[in-house]
Amino acid sequence: MTYPQDPYGQQSGYGQQPGYGQPPPDYGYVVPPMAAASPLPDGQLTHQDLKDGATAHYLALLGIIGPVIWLVSTSNKSAFVRANTYSALNFAISLAIYNVAVLIIGFVLGFVIGLLVGAVWIIGVMLLLWVIVGLGLIIWYLVACLQGATTAKRGQVHEYKGAFKFLKP
Repeated sequence: MTYPQDPYGQQSGYGQQPGYGQPPPDYGYVVPPMAAASPLPDGQLTHQDLKDGATAHYLALLGIIGPVIWLVSTSNKSAFVRANTYSALNFAISLAIYNVAVLIIGFVLGFVIGLLVGAVWIIGVMLLLWVIVGLGLIIWYLVACLQGATTAKRGQVHEYKGAFKFLKP
């Protein structure tokens, strides 16, 4: 069986598709290389700097004491490590302040509402709110510290949302 010929013939500009094993045609577009993000002017971060920067955020999971010990022990490290350590320390201090504020506000609200209403069960409700807000702060703390560590592993200084800038590198 024969098929009729294409009445238009070979269209110009399309050509044959490359077969298996043949390189694709070069269309003249070159993808520019991406610049590495680095806070240092010379842009040179070692693998150890990336690990040390991430460790500062992991140690922030221990509270204020973790970043303080890391800051003292890595005082002669690069500016990248110091910046990540200060960022983790600022976040740990901020979370300690948030925890104290939640305790004080919860105690005052529970006491005042308990006096106004005259019911002891209000204190139980305030304790429940303390637990809920406290769990929310703990989850935020865990997620933010892990985000900080992954950001530091990429060579960037992580700035925590909601953290006060008490100390600067």
